[in-house]
Amino acid sequence: MNKNRIIFLSYLIISFLLFLIFFLFIKSKTTIAGYWSERVLFWIWIIGTAIFCSTFWKYFATKIYAGILFLGIVLSILPMAIPFLAIILSTTGSGLRFNKKINDKYRVQITSYGVMSTLLLEIDERHGLQEKEIYSERDGIRINDSTGYDLWEIEDISYNDENDSLIFLQIHVDSISVKQSFKKRK
Repeated sequence: MNKNRIIFLSYLIISFLLFLIFFLFIKSKTTIAGYWSERVLFWIWIIGTAIFCSTFWKYFATKIYAGILFLGIVLSILPMAIPFLAIILSTTGSGLRFNKKINDKYRVQITSYGVMSTLLLEIDERHGLQEKEIYSERDGIRINDSTGYDLWEIEDISYNDENDSLIFLQIHVDSISVKQSFKKRK
């Protein structure tokens, strides 16, 4: 097998994997296990795109493809760079505020992928090499009608218990520790 064929097939496989991950997340909130796995795959795709475009630059279709990618970046910067900054925050890990594996089955993360967006609390359940998002919340944590905590205030989260429809976590804010239930998404 020659070098160009290997580059083409490798790039095609990486691009397909990235598209498949995107599709699975949109359809069923399923991703690759771990916070960094998708980011590493994305950066491999970016490097692969540079190698692919430089190897096949003599073809007109490659020039069109590179132009579309470049134009997409430029157009995402125009509306106050909000989509561009979201891409930067999500792919570099700069949007990660809290990430903890609370037991062998669950991982909790708090992220913010935009300069104008609020924090997002996610609870992910691990299934081998995949994780499924079973809970997500942007509004903070409501303890009762009059008491709640902003996601910025959370210092630590630990696993407490679970049943078929709920997971119980211990939320640590300042010197207070509160047991909170979260309804699992099916």
